[in-house]
Order: sequence, then structure tokens, then C-alpha cells
Amino acid sequence: MKILGLNANKKGRGTYYRALYFMREFAKRGHSVTMFTVANDLKWTSRK
Repeated sequence: MKILGLNANKKGRGTYYRALYFMREFAKRGHSVTMFTVANDLKWTSRK
């Protein structure tokens, strides 16, 4: 199964580690895992 993990915290803060450990366990069980989290610096801006 393909799994996309979305996390609203910066890398290394808050629920990042909880999401990371969940995604690692899915990967250990043979799933294809991708995890997205917010960047530490602003690289993209929103458009109105």
C-alpha cells in the first residue's frame, strides 16, 4: 500500500516524531511511505 504521511509541525518539533515513528513502522511492514512536513524556512509563498 502507498501511504502519505502529512505533518503540520517543523522537522524535529511537536508531533513530527510521532508521525515519523508511525511511518517507519508502516515501512517496516512493507508499505511504500512518503512523509511531508513543513520547512524550517519559507521557500514557497501563497498566491491570492
